[in-house]
Amino acid sequence: MNQSGEHQLHDTSKTYQEQAEEIALLKQRIQELQESESRYKMLFSNAAEGILVAELQTKQFIHANPALCRMFGFTEEEILHLRVQDIHPKDSLADVLFEFEALARGEKTCAIDIPCKRKDGSVFYADIRTAASMVLDGVMCNMAFFTDITERKQAEEALRKSEEQFRTIVNNLQDVVFRADLNGNITFASPSAAYTLGCSSTEEIIGLRISSDFYFDPNEAQLHLEMLQRCGRITRQKITLKRRDNSQPVIVSANIQFFHDNAGNILGIEGVYSDITNRIQAEKEREKLIRELQQALKEVKTLSSMLPICASCKKIRSDKGYWTQIEVYLRDHLDVEFSHGICDDCLKKLYPDVYKEMQQDDKP
Repeated sequence: MNQSGEHQLHDTSKTYQEQAEEIALLKQRIQELQESESRYKMLFSNAAEGILVAELQTKQFIHANPALCRMFGFTEEEILHLRVQDIHPKDSLADVLFEFEALARGEKTCAIDIPCKRKDGSVFYADIRTAASMVLDGVMCNMAFFTDITERKQAEEALRKSEEQFRTIVNNLQDVVFRADLNGNITFASPSAAYTLGCSSTEEIIGLRISSDFYFDPNEAQLHLEMLQRCGRITRQKITLKRRDNSQPVIVSANIQFFHDNAGNILGIEGVYSDITNRIQAEKEREKLIRELQQALKEVKTLSSMLPICASCKKIRSDKGYWTQIEVYLRDHLDVEFSHGICDDCLKKLYPDVYKEMQQDDKP
């Protein structure tokens, strides 16, 4: 064989080898693609989120994972016979289709609080995220990821009702509920605070300092802060505050404590002030009345006993040994006043001429 033939044979043999390598590489790539497809199918099937693929033009569903089927209560076969408008309530459909078109155009990647309709007709809410539009089997499609937010919405609704109930209670409390930061500046106050502390509104109170703006004696505020730091709370402590409008004292019964963040760090103080000014005043008046009654009882007992009286001038000797005119004694002990006149016998005795004249005047 000549040199030229040998060279041709060598080239042909090399081409076969290259083809074999290409075939082997192609098989390897096919295997990798199959393994990749298997992994994606596994992820698709085992994903916790509901995954749904729909044709952009017809809105017909062409793929659905098991999580989405469970979420809506359909089998995969049933889902693939449905379109976007079949899995949302009719009264919300216009808004849903508007969101779908916006997602398809890439104007947004997530639609929040979308109402969805299960097979049994019940409604739940989902957040829907989308990936970039893709071509599957020659058709432009959109892939959506559904997250059931029913439990979250229920928790939010429960929280909203709880907050509304708390707000209603606080707004109708006669007691003052407040919070202040670590510097003593008020950050929250119930509506009753404005009335109790002599402010035009609750907003006027925010930012004011408890110790300097409301304590009648700022030194007392420092003592209460030290007590709070020692004990962690103050219970039924009588505190004298002052009104902002006229600086008049307001006596309150205070319950105060620190409040903390989730890590246990102190954020400030919170408490309740119960206005006891009227009660304190009533107690003082009651004590005064009791003292007066006790004194009156003592005096009645004195009068009910044997009184030393002068046989001549009729003065009475007091328990302190002083002789006093009887009308003065009775006035001091019985709180009575006397009007003075003269009886007929004394008039006849002391002023006989006047008595006779009066007797004649009385004759018809």
